[in-house]
Amino acid sequence: LMRGEESRLTGTESITDLCYFSASLTRYGRIVETVKRPSVALANGGSPALHLVIAELANPSLMHFALDPRYGVRPLLVEDICRVAADFDGVQIDFESISRDDAEAFFAFLADLKAALPADKVLSIAVPARTRLVADAYEYSRIAAIVDRMVVMAYDEHWSGSAPGPVASLPWCARVADFARSVVDAGKLVMGLPLYGRAWQD
Repeated sequence: LMRGEESRLTGTESITDLCYFSASLTRYGRIVETVKRPSVALANGGSPALHLVIAELANPSLMHFALDPRYGVRPLLVEDICRVAADFDGVQIDFESISRDDAEAFFAFLADLKAALPADKVLSIAVPARTRLVADAYEYSRIAAIVDRMVVMAYDEHWSGSAPGPVASLPWCARVADFARSVVDAGKLVMGLPLYGRAWQD
Protein backbone atom coordinates (compact mmCIF):
# COMPACT_ATOMS: atom_id res chain seq x y z
CA LEU A 1 0.00 0.00 0.00
CA MET A 2 1.51 3.31 -1.09
CA ARG A 3 1.49 6.12 1.44
CA GLY A 4 -1.37 8.48 0.64
CA GLU A 5 -3.47 5.83 -1.12
CA GLU A 6 -5.25 4.48 1.95
CA SER A 7 -8.61 5.68 0.62
CA ARG A 8 -8.37 3.20 -2.24
CA LEU A 9 -9.07 0.36 0.16
CA THR A 10 -12.76 -0.42 0.51
CA GLY A 11 -12.48 -2.71 3.52
CA THR A 12 -13.90 -5.65 1.58
CA GLU A 13 -10.50 -6.94 0.45
CA SER A 14 -9.35 -10.33 1.70
CA ILE A 15 -6.03 -9.13 3.11
CA THR A 16 -3.90 -10.71 5.82
CA ASP A 17 -0.81 -8.50 5.48
CA LEU A 18 -0.07 -5.07 4.00
CA CYS A 19 3.37 -3.72 3.21
CA TYR A 20 3.25 0.06 3.67
CA PHE A 21 5.60 1.82 1.23
CA SER A 22 7.80 3.36 2.54
CA ALA A 23 10.44 4.96 4.76
CA SER A 24 13.56 6.06 2.91
CA LEU A 25 17.20 6.68 3.73
CA THR A 26 18.69 10.14 3.61
CA ARG A 27 21.99 10.73 1.82
CA TYR A 28 23.64 10.11 5.20
CA GLY A 29 22.22 6.59 5.45
CA ARG A 30 19.72 7.53 8.17
CA ILE A 31 15.94 7.61 8.50
CA VAL A 32 14.82 10.91 9.98
CA GLU A 33 11.13 10.87 9.06
CA THR A 34 8.22 9.60 11.13
CA VAL A 35 5.71 7.28 9.50
CA LYS A 36 2.26 7.12 11.03
CA ARG A 37 0.60 3.70 11.08
CA PRO A 38 -2.37 3.89 8.70
CA SER A 39 -5.83 2.98 9.89
CA VAL A 40 -6.94 -0.05 7.89
CA ALA A 41 -10.19 -1.70 8.93
CA LEU A 42 -11.72 -4.64 7.11
CA ALA A 43 -15.44 -5.33 6.74
CA ASN A 44 -15.11 -8.48 8.85
CA GLY A 45 -14.01 -6.34 11.79
CA GLY A 46 -10.39 -7.44 11.56
CA SER A 47 -7.25 -5.58 10.60
CA PRO A 48 -4.33 -6.84 8.50
CA ALA A 49 -0.82 -7.00 9.84
CA LEU A 50 1.03 -3.88 8.72
CA HIS A 51 4.68 -4.06 7.67
CA LEU A 52 6.66 -0.85 7.14
CA VAL A 53 8.85 -1.05 4.04
CA ILE A 54 12.34 0.43 4.34
CA ALA A 55 13.33 1.17 0.76
CA GLU A 56 16.41 2.15 -1.21
CA LEU A 57 16.12 1.08 -4.82
CA ALA A 58 18.87 2.62 -6.91
CA ASN A 59 21.91 3.91 -5.02
CA PRO A 60 24.68 1.34 -4.46
CA SER A 61 27.06 3.99 -3.10
CA LEU A 62 24.59 4.95 -0.38
CA MET A 63 24.06 1.28 0.43
CA HIS A 64 27.83 0.78 0.77
CA PHE A 65 28.09 3.79 3.08
CA ALA A 66 25.14 2.68 5.23
CA LEU A 67 26.13 -0.99 5.53
CA ASP A 68 29.94 -1.12 5.65
CA PRO A 69 30.99 -1.14 9.33
CA ARG A 70 33.97 1.13 8.67
CA TYR A 71 31.67 4.16 8.45
CA GLY A 72 29.77 3.59 11.70
CA VAL A 73 26.36 4.22 10.14
CA ARG A 74 24.95 0.69 10.29
CA PRO A 75 24.08 0.62 14.02
CA LEU A 76 22.46 4.04 13.70
CA LEU A 77 20.37 2.84 10.77
CA VAL A 78 19.25 -0.20 12.79
CA GLU A 79 18.17 2.15 15.60
CA ASP A 80 16.33 4.36 13.10
CA ILE A 81 14.42 1.39 11.66
CA CYS A 82 13.39 0.17 15.10
CA ARG A 83 12.15 3.67 15.93
CA VAL A 84 10.23 4.39 12.74
CA ALA A 85 8.62 0.92 12.69
CA ALA A 86 7.71 0.84 16.39
CA ASP A 87 3.95 1.03 15.72
CA PHE A 88 4.00 -1.56 12.94
CA ASP A 89 3.69 -5.35 13.09
CA GLY A 90 6.71 -5.92 10.91
CA VAL A 91 9.54 -4.45 8.87
CA GLN A 92 10.28 -5.24 5.26
CA ILE A 93 13.71 -4.44 3.82
CA ASP A 94 13.63 -3.49 0.13
CA PHE A 95 17.24 -2.66 -0.74
CA GLU A 96 17.59 -3.35 -4.46
CA SER A 97 21.01 -1.94 -5.33
CA ILE A 98 23.54 -3.67 -3.06
CA SER A 99 26.79 -4.55 -4.78
CA ARG A 100 28.29 -8.03 -4.58
CA ASP A 101 31.21 -6.62 -2.57
CA ASP A 102 28.82 -5.52 0.18
CA ALA A 103 27.14 -8.92 0.56
CA GLU A 104 28.70 -9.81 3.91
CA ALA A 105 27.96 -6.35 5.29
CA PHE A 106 24.33 -6.75 4.21
CA PHE A 107 23.95 -10.15 5.86
CA ALA A 108 25.44 -8.72 9.06
CA PHE A 109 23.05 -5.76 8.88
CA LEU A 110 20.07 -8.11 8.61
CA ALA A 111 21.31 -10.12 11.59
CA ASP A 112 21.81 -6.94 13.63
CA LEU A 113 18.32 -5.72 12.73
CA LYS A 114 16.69 -9.05 13.56
CA ALA A 115 18.40 -9.04 16.97
CA ALA A 116 17.34 -5.46 17.67
CA LEU A 117 13.67 -5.85 16.73
CA PRO A 118 11.15 -7.12 19.30
CA ALA A 119 10.71 -10.88 19.08
CA ASP A 120 7.11 -10.58 17.90
CA LYS A 121 7.89 -8.18 15.03
CA VAL A 122 8.18 -9.88 11.63
CA LEU A 123 11.32 -9.18 9.59
CA SER A 124 10.79 -9.74 5.88
CA ILE A 125 12.82 -8.89 2.81
CA ALA A 126 12.10 -8.38 -0.88
CA VAL A 127 14.58 -10.27 -3.05
CA PRO A 128 15.05 -10.44 -6.83
CA ALA A 129 13.77 -13.42 -8.79
CA ARG A 130 16.33 -16.15 -9.34
CA THR A 131 16.28 -19.46 -11.20
CA ARG A 132 19.76 -20.54 -10.05
CA LEU A 133 22.28 -19.84 -7.31
CA VAL A 134 23.96 -16.44 -7.53
CA ALA A 135 26.60 -15.73 -4.88
CA ASP A 136 25.87 -12.07 -4.22
CA ALA A 137 24.09 -9.90 -1.66
CA TYR A 138 20.76 -11.61 -2.40
CA GLU A 139 21.86 -15.21 -1.90
CA TYR A 140 18.65 -16.87 -0.81
CA SER A 141 20.00 -19.40 1.67
CA ARG A 142 22.11 -16.83 3.54
CA ILE A 143 19.18 -14.42 3.88
CA ALA A 144 16.61 -17.09 4.76
CA ALA A 145 18.71 -18.12 7.76
CA ILE A 146 18.11 -14.65 9.25
CA VAL A 147 14.69 -13.31 8.24
CA ASP A 148 11.15 -14.51 8.95
CA ARG A 149 9.84 -14.14 5.40
CA MET A 150 11.25 -13.71 1.91
CA VAL A 151 9.13 -12.00 -0.72
CA VAL A 152 10.43 -13.11 -4.11
CA MET A 153 9.82 -10.36 -6.66
CA ALA A 154 8.82 -12.61 -9.56
CA TYR A 155 9.32 -9.85 -12.13
CA ASP A 156 10.75 -8.61 -14.49
CA GLU A 157 11.46 -11.52 -16.80
CA HIS A 158 11.70 -8.84 -19.48
CA TRP A 159 12.16 -5.16 -18.67
CA SER A 160 12.46 -1.74 -20.24
CA GLY A 161 16.02 -2.40 -21.42
CA SER A 162 15.53 -5.95 -22.67
CA ALA A 163 14.02 -7.45 -25.78
CA PRO A 164 10.20 -7.46 -25.74
CA GLY A 165 8.57 -10.25 -23.78
CA PRO A 166 6.36 -11.08 -20.81
CA VAL A 167 6.95 -9.47 -17.44
CA ALA A 168 6.31 -12.79 -15.68
CA SER A 169 5.35 -15.74 -17.86
CA LEU A 170 3.94 -18.78 -16.10
CA PRO A 171 6.84 -21.11 -17.08
CA TRP A 172 9.40 -18.56 -15.83
CA CYS A 173 7.50 -18.03 -12.58
CA ALA A 174 7.41 -21.80 -12.08
CA ARG A 175 11.20 -21.96 -12.43
CA VAL A 176 11.58 -19.06 -9.98
CA ALA A 177 9.31 -20.80 -7.46
CA ASP A 178 11.02 -24.17 -7.91
CA PHE A 179 14.46 -22.70 -7.29
CA ALA A 180 13.31 -20.73 -4.24
CA ARG A 181 11.74 -23.83 -2.68
CA SER A 182 14.91 -25.81 -3.32
CA VAL A 183 16.94 -23.56 -1.00
CA VAL A 184 14.39 -21.92 1.34
CA ASP A 185 11.74 -23.48 3.59
CA ALA A 186 8.40 -22.98 1.84
CA GLY A 187 6.89 -21.56 5.02
CA LYS A 188 9.13 -18.49 4.69
CA LEU A 189 8.37 -17.80 1.04
CA VAL A 190 5.91 -15.32 -0.46
CA MET A 191 5.61 -15.10 -4.26
CA GLY A 192 5.35 -11.50 -5.42
CA LEU A 193 3.42 -11.35 -8.69
CA PRO A 194 3.10 -8.27 -10.92
CA LEU A 195 -0.20 -6.71 -11.99
CA TYR A 196 1.21 -4.56 -14.79
CA GLY A 197 2.54 -4.88 -18.31
CA ARG A 198 4.96 -3.05 -20.56
CA ALA A 199 4.69 -1.72 -24.10
CA TRP A 200 7.77 -1.68 -26.35
CA GLN A 201 8.02 0.92 -29.08
CA ASP A 202 10.43 1.20 -31.99
